[in-house]
Amino acid sequence: MKGRKRNKDGTLRNNNKAAVVGLSLRARWVEDEVLRIKLKTGFAFTVIAEHITKVGRGQEQPSVPLPEGLTFPKDYSVTGQHCGVALTAALARLPKVSAEEWRDVDTERLEQLYGAAINVNDITEARGALRDKSKLLGYQAPTKIEATGKDGGALTIEGVDALLARVRAKREGKDE
Repeated sequence: MKGRKRNKDGTLRNNNKAAVVGLSLRARWVEDEVLRIKLKTGFAFTVIAEHITKVGRGQEQPSVPLPEGLTFPKDYSVTGQHCGVALTAALARLPKVSAEEWRDVDTERLEQLYGAAINVNDITEARGALRDKSKLLGYQAPTKIEATGKDGGALTIEGVDALLARVRAKREGKDE
């Protein structure tokens, strides 16, 4: 394997074939374009695919600048499925942040919000957004629920059902 040539994306190159730079450059640009549009708008992949197809045909402007030297075939098109794959690839390239790091970042955000204290309603909205994010990413501190029956005795079937209902309510945010 030593001395084998590699493509720009790191994969091994077949010595009998020239490296196709345009394809990997185009694929990387599509990944970036899909990621930016999906994050900003939440549009469906089919809508994003239509936009990218039109950009490739020169009918629309891209949201991510086209790299120098990037060209598209005259009949260029992508599918919604291709955009989904491109998003997965783009997300895989992003650095991963641990739950502890997210807690630190969000704690700092809350501190800044309280420090600014411009509008209480804005702070309440931001806290709600951060709470939703922590639930979505699964880094909220676990909720401890005591599981004993009356007077500290054993649980009955009805007691277990009531406990499960409380856990479900906590998960759904109804018991905050």
